[in-house]
Amino acid sequence: MRGWISLIKNPAIPTMIKLSRSDDDPDVLIRKLDAAGGSPSPYELVYRIYVSNSFLLLQNLRRSLWTRDISIISGWCSVSVSECIALIRDEVAHYIIDRFRMTINKEEGRADLQTMKQVLDGTLLLSENHYIERNSIIEAKQIAIVTAAIMKSEHWMKEGAWLNRVTHNNPIFAVRNKCL
Repeated sequence: MRGWISLIKNPAIPTMIKLSRSDDDPDVLIRKLDAAGGSPSPYELVYRIYVSNSFLLLQNLRRSLWTRDISIISGWCSVSVSECIALIRDEVAHYIIDRFRMTINKEEGRADLQTMKQVLDGTLLLSENHYIERNSIIEAKQIAIVTAAIMKSEHWMKEGAWLNRVTHNNPIFAVRNKCL
């Protein structure tokens, strides 16, 4: 499910940041929040990225915050902007690596640069981004750097599925999951 993942903050609540997902451009969400009149200060869009599977990425981002004992209430959480951006880039990079691994295992591709470029494009939808209205080239480069850093490990091909990576061997998740 294609869509935007964005970070929104408000100077009136400096310790909180909103992690959200939307089919519409995040600027529309900002206008809606401002129009609601719930805050004396206008909302600010801090970060946004357009991805091929925004719903699953957002779920894993929330799980990742949750395993760090950072609670999320209606998308709002108490985490720094830089920490949240790093977390998003890391999750997108792991998602790309998992898709790369799946492509190799299905014998649809080889472990080469061309296959990685196809997976990166399929995730960040760069070829559809004719006017740089979605993902910037700079952001794609940052995610590629994080992806390359993860792939320097000799075990990247053997690691578990992306969706289970956050909760793997985590007793806190196992206990809390039974309560849901």
